[in-house]
Amino acid sequence: MDFLILICYKDFADKKNINSELLSVIRLTSGILIAFSSFSFGILMDKYGFRILLFLITIIEIVISASLYFIVINDYIFIIFIILILLCVGGTFSILAPEFNKIFGVTYGAEVYGLTAIFIGFAHLNGSILSRFILKNNFDYILSFLIGGSLCLIKLGILMFFKEKKYINSKYISKNIINDSGRQSSLTDDLF
Repeated sequence: MDFLILICYKDFADKKNINSELLSVIRLTSGILIAFSSFSFGILMDKYGFRILLFLITIIEIVISASLYFIVINDYIFIIFIILILLCVGGTFSILAPEFNKIFGVTYGAEVYGLTAIFIGFAHLNGSILSRFILKNNFDYILSFLIGGSLCLIKLGILMFFKEKKYINSKYISKNIINDSGRQSSLTDDLF
């Protein structure tokens, strides 16, 4: 959903008569906003975990996709929505990388994340091509935003059943355990 809005927001803004100077400011600051979001969500990931943050991002995406077409009556509301989408993009990418390492391990996590990024790139390219040829009138925008919001609802449903693994931080482990050979060792010895 994020990429769909980021692909077509300029054309959509033209249809809604949004000030083009404000769009230029957003275009120039989008990289900074995504970097700030990645940094911030990285810190929040350590505190709250993947599931809660992705739940928050998904709720924001659903609200924006359901209301973007109807609520944009003012330039500043539109800009706020685009800023929120940029923050969601940065947040999503920063919380996905450590989650891939937790799920697939350190060895394969980076490789799977790289493959996922390739497919995200293809989806972004296809979205650009489709939006150029398909999004022509107002109904097309409403339909595409609602389809994107529906996909976010599916993501939310999957997220409800997602079980998050917790990192074990070896600095804070002082409890001793008995390993398979019967000798007592610290948990950090078994991890490394």
